[in-house]
Amino acid sequence: MLKINCKDETLVIELKVRIIKVDENISGTNNIDFRDFLQEHTDDGSCERLILDLTGLRFINSSGLGAIANLSMKMRKHKSQFVIICPNKEVNQVFEVTKLDQVLNIVKDKETALQFLA
Repeated sequence: MLKINCKDETLVIELKVRIIKVDENISGTNNIDFRDFLQEHTDDGSCERLILDLTGLRFINSSGLGAIANLSMKMRKHKSQFVIICPNKEVNQVFEVTKLDQVLNIVKDKETALQFLA
């Protein structure tokens, strides 16, 4: 079973942000769970600001990348802000090779993500 959690946080600056933290790799055994989880927590359009925290990620397959790309399109459709935290060099290279780094907002840490959403 895929280890993912989701919570809404109201920060000191009164910025309501939904954070989805992925704590394990996205591969063939769990990519459907990942896609379904993202849909379940973002489909209704009520999420105005989202951080997808990939700090625990060391590998992501093409289906996982597709789920993130679909999430990005959905957030744009709802005029919502979306940023990814991804400090892992190898995972960032996957975003670069696929050119997703050119259409996704990817930062190294939570502080930078919050600044982006402010």
